[in-house]
Amino acid sequence: MGRALIVADDQQDKTEQPTAHRLQEARDRGQVPRSPDLTGVLVLIAFSVTMGATGYGVAAALANGVRRTLLMAGNAPAPSAGLFAWLQRTFDPTWQALVPALIAVVVAAVAGNLAQTGPTFSTDPLKMDFSRLNPAQGVKRIFSLRVLWDLFKLTLKIALLATLAWMMARSITQRTQAVAFAAPSSVGQVLHGIYAQVTTWVLALLLLVALLDMWFSRREYIRKLRMSRRDLKDEGKRREGDPEIRHKRKRLMTELLKHSRSIRRVPEADIVLTNPTHLAIALRYRPRTMLSPVVLSKGADAAAARMREVAGRAGVPCLRSPELARALFRECRIDQAVPAHLYQQLAPVYRWLMKRPGNRIFS
Repeated sequence: MGRALIVADDQQDKTEQPTAHRLQEARDRGQVPRSPDLTGVLVLIAFSVTMGATGYGVAAALANGVRRTLLMAGNAPAPSAGLFAWLQRTFDPTWQALVPALIAVVVAAVAGNLAQTGPTFSTDPLKMDFSRLNPAQGVKRIFSLRVLWDLFKLTLKIALLATLAWMMARSITQRTQAVAFAAPSSVGQVLHGIYAQVTTWVLALLLLVALLDMWFSRREYIRKLRMSRRDLKDEGKRREGDPEIRHKRKRLMTELLKHSRSIRRVPEADIVLTNPTHLAIALRYRPRTMLSPVVLSKGADAAAARMREVAGRAGVPCLRSPELARALFRECRIDQAVPAHLYQQLAPVYRWLMKRPGNRIFS
């Protein structure tokens, strides 16, 4: 019956939001929400903006290289190392003009990933995962929510871009036809305007879809990391320890602190009973205000040695009484009165103490 309840509890729906600790564990394993579409769009934006700013330089360098190549059309040398060196020198300005765009692409790719995931490093994704070879898992991935979302996302992109093309087709057609009647010097400006308009709208639509994909990725990431109430309890036990062990640890710590503070009360004691080296118990008795002696402090080993040292400096007598010391240490707590059945063993101690000059029992 108990086992059935445990299984039922394990199979309950995971409706609780993941804790910060669970999210950090997933991050340490390299599991972070990320949208490749958003990174791709940021790369396209960086490339398009850079090309819009440096396009004239790239076009001029490319046109110059093509013009010089065409001038050699009639007397081009046979393919050789000299020809390849000449082509390299001819088109070097073109590659140099493309350097800003290439740098922008690399920076955008790195920044796009860091903006989504932050600095993350983990070798877990590189480890062998044999569960991927499981046919059942493969079928499950094929019909997963992520695959359906990717299909919806592709359909949405096609629909939006088709709608955009239909809306812009007439205006772009009119502008391209006007190029035939425009002055050669203005052709570049017309083409640049068409490029800017089309690129802006296309990238805006792609960015919208990428933001939707990022929202879905984060939502799916949180859904997969959801926890059941049993998971929350298990995590609490794993992080903070079992409640019983934690309570016992707390009790031991309290006792340790209490013993540590009690050593400072040894100078107030009438006598310190010893074992003689392993145990020490400090007692105090005031007949006018107390019904029986009270244990002010007790300690074992190092604590007992410390009590004897403090008692020696304070002038408190130490008396060797192994049997009584063991009984008091075993049966009495700090600030607890000595039990009645130990009075007979304790009486000779206090008779001896009362005969000592300077005792403080009746002070």
